Amino acid sequence: MDQEMIKQVREWLEQGVVDLFLAYRITDGHPLPHVFTRDSIGEVNELVVGSALYPLEKIAWQLVRLHPEATVGLPVQEGDQRALKVL
Repeated sequence: MDQEMIKQVREWLEQGVVDLFLAYRITDGHPLPHVFTRDSIGEVNELVVGSALYPLEKIAWQLVRLHPEATVGLPVQEGDQRALKVL
């Protein structure tokens, strides 16, 4: 577990830097996409980073389309950063 990432995400949510943070959370033993929010800040402790095969970028795009006023954060690998700046 990357405690630094958990700490950073918690701070971003608490400070309002992001409204939603899309990452993975273990559910029934499997890492599944999960939206972390300020209203459920305690769930951030369950955030996991890994190589799950769900397309977080596509899910983030859907969140942006559904909630255009929201700022959405998500973990990315270095090669994905350029593509995400377009969002």
